[in-house]
Amino acid sequence: MNKNSYASPDPIGKDEGTPGVERYLHPGENLRIYSSDIQIKKFRFESYLTNKRLFFIDQNDRDLGITAKEIPVESIVSGYLEESTLREPVLVLTVRTSDDDTRTMKMVFVHTGEDRAREAEDWVHLISQAASTAVPVSDREREPA
Repeated sequence: MNKNSYASPDPIGKDEGTPGVERYLHPGENLRIYSSDIQIKKFRFESYLTNKRLFFIDQNDRDLGITAKEIPVESIVSGYLEESTLREPVLVLTVRTSDDDTRTMKMVFVHTGEDRAREAEDWVHLISQAASTAVPVSDREREPA
């Protein structure tokens, strides 16, 4: 098993609240995969995929217990792998915005001294699986109460 899959990092910081990823999870949310050293634009994040959302924690500010960015799973349209000029795996996500546009986001699996291709492949598989089983928000709103 990939060491980043399902493993809960333990960033105990300045606040004395719940250590690890549990401080970020919402009720009913289950962690699918986690990876550190993910670069988006020029910033590095810890990245987490749950059954409900993809979220990012700034590696420099993780003590704060707040997420830098959150994307609902049902907003993820697709994901595929590319390779950077430095031969790092890049997960390219297509995300639907709240105003029904699509945006592309690139998650670079920065070299950390080990081959991260398999880790990136795990992410593609789990994101594809999560996106295919997610119920779009508009469908949930149409259901009778």
